[in-house]
Amino acid sequence: MPALVNLPIKRAPLLPRFTLLLALIFCASGVRAEYQISVNLEGLYFDYQEAGDSGSLNQESGWLPGLSLNVNKKLGSYTFGMDAGLYSGSVDYEGQTQGGADLRTETEQQIYRIAAHFKWQPSGTDYGLYTRLGYWQWRRDIQPTAASTGLFEIYQWQFLEAGLSATLWHSGRRRLSLDIGYAHIYDAELDVDLRPFGFGQPNLTLGDASHGVISRLSYLMPLDANGHLQLAFTHRYWNLKQSKPETVSNGTTILNVKEPESEANHISLKLSYVYFF
Repeated sequence: MPALVNLPIKRAPLLPRFTLLLALIFCASGVRAEYQISVNLEGLYFDYQEAGDSGSLNQESGWLPGLSLNVNKKLGSYTFGMDAGLYSGSVDYEGQTQGGADLRTETEQQIYRIAAHFKWQPSGTDYGLYTRLGYWQWRRDIQPTAASTGLFEIYQWQFLEAGLSATLWHSGRRRLSLDIGYAHIYDAELDVDLRPFGFGQPNLTLGDASHGVISRLSYLMPLDANGHLQLAFTHRYWNLKQSKPETVSNGTTILNVKEPESEANHISLKLSYVYFF
């Protein structure tokens, strides 16, 4: 993978402050506080497609292995927590060359995410409201072929997610839960490494109306006094709007670089060990 040592990585201005607040909450003593930590193995089915005026431009799909970690603290009706995950692997790429010829190759993928979350569930009820503030980074390395050169890009955005959390069924310590939420994407941008072609490293700002929809279904079952096993299915839909064009030059040629609108469907299957203390 070519290195992007000088590419600016966006800082999430609100996330560090929210994280600091959560750290203070975790360190503070609380009456009847309950802590939870979970270590997760994930399989992420990655399905991404870019579209132009004439239809689909390219599509990438395949499974990515991943690891994630969740830490929560519950104080009465309120739950505070953080989660982070990473996924890495390769998926199939189908598209076209600049000349219109069919192109099939692979794309090396690295995805990083981190989020702070808050949930309120009234005492004695099976439903609640939640919100998540997070950061998502996707590193996309389209591999070269005999007919085309490779391309390395970094997508990154922040998101504010809010939704409904409900317990669909429970019996003792067994529980089936569902979360459904909507995410507003902001500060979405794309960094493209065009240095091998002499055009530098343009930064493209993606459309303000970018958004996502998330659903999670999970089943929790006890293993011993404190340990639990959890199975979870998550679907994330991301819609990233078209960017504004950016003009770049290698000294002799001027290009207008633009990112088309895209959609991603991520399906995650997760196996977790959850420990309550």
